Amino acid sequence: MRNFLVCVTTLCVVGCSGEGAGDVTDAGADHAVDVGHEDVEVSVPDPPQALAPCEATSCRRTSLGGPPCLVATHADAFDDTFGIHAYTSMVWDGAETHIRVSTFDDTWEPVIVLARVNDEVLYDGDTGAVRPPFHVRANSGADLVVTTTQATGIIGYVTSVASLASNFEVDVPAGASYELTIESDCGERERCVVNGRDTGDPECGWLHYVGRRVVTRLDGPPDQQLLAAAAASWWSLKQGLMSLDNPIARSECDGTELGPLETCDGATWHVGLAGVDALGHDGIDVEELATRLYDGAMASGILRTTANEAALNREDAATVMASEGTLRTSWLLRNSTIGFAAHAPWVIAACLDGAEAECYGAGSEASRHYAADRDAALQSVNDLQTLLGTIAQ
Repeated sequence: MRNFLVCVTTLCVVGCSGEGAGDVTDAGADHAVDVGHEDVEVSVPDPPQALAPCEATSCRRTSLGGPPCLVATHADAFDDTFGIHAYTSMVWDGAETHIRVSTFDDTWEPVIVLARVNDEVLYDGDTGAVRPPFHVRANSGADLVVTTTQATGIIGYVTSVASLASNFEVDVPAGASYELTIESDCGERERCVVNGRDTGDPECGWLHYVGRRVVTRLDGPPDQQLLAAAAASWWSLKQGLMSLDNPIARSECDGTELGPLETCDGATWHVGLAGVDALGHDGIDVEELATRLYDGAMASGILRTTANEAALNREDAATVMASEGTLRTSWLLRNSTIGFAAHAPWVIAACLDGAEAECYGAGSEASRHYAADRDAALQSVNDLQTLLGTIAQ
């Protein structure tokens, strides 16, 4: 804890005298002012140490979690290959995120090192960040509670107390087993019942994400916003995109999955939670749409937000922000608000007003639940309008 002396200035308008001084709003411009100074000691918490776990030992990287209002768990064990297990996830504004590691035996003591995807450390095994927009409370070294006013990608490094004490030169023993839980607690939430089916998670979590972060940014009055959001959400549900942990980063070229920075030379390139075809949209039009939906914000800032929600690492996020051409267009469309706004008009015209064959069918489990035929599609969209309207209130 660092202590600083801060000079606090007090003002008193002439005529003030101890208790019961007159209202300063009565003072005119020609009244003299008495200025006093008082030294006050203010405590400023030390920040977490700047740690770089994966520079000291081998890291196995994976992702866990996804939308707000979701509980995700993963059981695993260490072997001789990786000294640390690194999990990419999200902490969401408006939610309290509980991150904890439970062991299956008492042969080792786990600890979590928590950082943003830009490598800024939020918890170093002892000290948690307590400055805006983040607050990290440690119930123990392996049990953290994170609150934030800014949704951002994070990395949770699962390691041991012994490894941390050695600056990660000592690996976690092979065979050390654990369960990692990431719980995004939004408080009491709406059930997601669509066409008579309780979607469960992660689908319900992503629908809460749409209701919280997408609906009110779309074009038009509330009823138009809800129709667009419901139509695009229905398409995402029926395509199985909301069953993915990280659909925002998703990229598929003619049915083949691509990495986040790869581009597509095929016929169709479906990206993001909306499943919108990036090759079917002009880059200039998408830039203009992004600027309008985000009230004149710079595209680089929108891309930064999207990279955070997709839990990209610092290097990949920087590449996205500096991208050009089709890669840039694809990442603007992976922003869920922009992707929904771009894709909803086609979904409404083809599947709700029209009856294109590709809109319906029972070829997949998701489509069977939400789009077996046109009646099922219309009922699903109607249910989604009601649900998203409730969440967005």
